[in-house]
Formats: sequence, C-alpha cells, structure tokens
Amino acid sequence: MFSGRRLQSLAALLALVAAAAQWTGSAAARKRILPGTYRAQTSQGDRFRFRIEAHTPFNSCGTRRGQYCFIELSYPEYNWTCANGQVASAGQFPVPNGFIRRSGRFAYSQRLEGFSQPLVSFTVQTAGRRVSGTMREEDLYEPYPGVVETCDSGTIKWSAHRI
Repeated sequence: MFSGRRLQSLAALLALVAAAAQWTGSAAARKRILPGTYRAQTSQGDRFRFRIEAHTPFNSCGTRRGQYCFIELSYPEYNWTCANGQVASAGQFPVPNGFIRRSGRFAYSQRLEGFSQPLVSFTVQTAGRRVSGTMREEDLYEPYPGVVETCDSGTIKWSAHRI
C-alpha cells in the first residue's frame, strides 16, 4: 500500500507526465503543418505544385496566428472514364485554394455552375514535410454534338513533399 507522502509524490508525477503529454501533443499538432512549396504527383502520374502559407498581418490567410492556407501554383492533368467505357483526358483539374484546419486537413467539394454542373472534390492532409490527398471530378462530356456522356475521374490519390 502507498503511504500518504508516496501517494502525493505519485499524484504529482502523474500530473507532470500528463502535462508533458499535453504539451508534446500540442507541439506535434503544430508540426503537422509546415509552410513552404510542395511538389505533388497523382496516382495517374501527373504533377502539380502548391504552397502552404502561414497567416501574417500582410496576407489574407486567416485572421490569427496559427492559421494556414493551401495555395495552388499549378494544375495537374487527369483522365476520366465515361459511361460508354471511353477513357479521355479531362484537361486540368481545378485545384482550389483554401484554409487548412488545425488538424492539418483541408477539404473542398462543390457543384460548379455551367452546362453540366460538374462536381469537384479535393482533400488535403498534412504531416510535416509530407502532404497527401485525393481529388475527383464527375461531369457531363459532349464528345460529339448531341451526344452527352457522364464521366468520372474516380478518386485520384496524390502525395507531395516539400521542396
């Protein structure tokens, strides 16, 4: 059995360990987002670049310290498969800009306006110098006048490293 003094020492030690775990956990959470320029490659083999930028008083990346922005620098080319089985180049994927949450995640999904109202989705997950995510577009495609096909890129994975 523990004496009163030993129990107090053990409680103090446990409190110290808990405080250290909380401090290192929050430091680890901050390290998940590393500002800089990144080069990415998609599962379809194309490349693109982006930048992760921290909030400063001079940019519009959030309103306070500790917020980050995802900023596209170039767009990847990608392919999609249409309902008739045809695989076609879909052109450039419209990589969006946005705010990265404290968890290191950024997600974007929007049905765009226009003839076909394409659905575009894009995700980001940061982990220090490595960043990964997915992208997908579903759209209508008109290969010939009067012929409309539904096309889908499927989920395209990508990974990036800081350069």
